[in-house]
Amino acid sequence: MKKISMISAVFLFGLFILTGCGANNTSPNDTEATTTSVSSADTHAVSTQNEQKTTENRNTSALISREKASEIALAKVKGAKKNDLRIHKDFEDGKEVYEGSIVFQDVEYDFEIDAHTGEILEWEQESVFDD
Repeated sequence: MKKISMISAVFLFGLFILTGCGANNTSPNDTEATTTSVSSADTHAVSTQNEQKTTENRNTSALISREKASEIALAKVKGAKKNDLRIHKDFEDGKEVYEGSIVFQDVEYDFEIDAHTGEILEWEQESVFDD
């Protein structure tokens, strides 16, 4: 009987040592890394869901017409007419946009307009004589 008790005690002691004395094996850094990883994954999931909702909203909202985008751009250059304007619809950075240029009185204006909101996203101008 003593032999069985001694074997059991040695077995339990060995098991106790192998399992880390019954304590939690994760270090504080492991716990923090796991928490950060979960938080980062959750943040990414929420971000992805928000991007999908934005895309869905953009897909279901009406686009402004090419004519309306032309009016928005021409309103920024006093005196410019439709024959001074070049414009086309494009897809930039996940957005539908109207891109174009106006050349008027020796100045070239390049622009990008959000095709859903009509907001001017980019506007640049330079002399036609600049290289």
